[in-house]
Amino acid sequence: RSPPEPADFLAPNKIKSLIVGVPEASKILGANLGDSTTVLYPPAPRDFGDKSHCSPLEGPDANSFGQNIDYTAYRGTDYREAKDNYQHIVDQQVATYPDTDTAARIFHDAFNGPNGCDGAQVPGETGSNVQFQLQAPNITDGRAQWVLTGISNGQPDAWRCAFNFRTQSNVLFVAKVCQNGDPTEIASQIADQMAGAIPK
Repeated sequence: RSPPEPADFLAPNKIKSLIVGVPEASKILGANLGDSTTVLYPPAPRDFGDKSHCSPLEGPDANSFGQNIDYTAYRGTDYREAKDNYQHIVDQQVATYPDTDTAARIFHDAFNGPNGCDGAQVPGETGSNVQFQLQAPNITDGRAQWVLTGISNGQPDAWRCAFNFRTQSNVLFVAKVCQNGDPTEIASQIADQMAGAIPK
């Protein structure tokens, strides 16, 4: 028999419990998020040419969560007011791992790659004409925070995306919030709520 799981272990079949639902996210944001999609695999890294190693900062991807042999389950969600007409985006990503050490190692590795990316400009979502200026993450004790600044016609605009990426127990999770103005505090609130679903 294998040894019992530690008390704070999140079983892969409980992964959905970390995702903050549309009504709750709408309430935190003060917006009606009517469009939601769910994915079961992390997105493929984006091709940014000589800045491709910066891809995880534009949005955590398959390189951020390790290969699918590393994680035991993955969920990603994207909420907006409407698919093609929105003022806010709330994305959540969660992955579970066999144990705490693996999660901590993958978290640590996720930020080894994107060096020299502070201030780099990269394209936004495929099909949009937005560009983003990347920021080096601020990393403390299993938590990384950073903000993307929208660039229009070569100048910073009001659109910001804030990331709050954490490792806790055998889990990696990230909240991303985009809006006009600084969404850092909202991303932190959503990540706190996600963290609250991990057994203590």
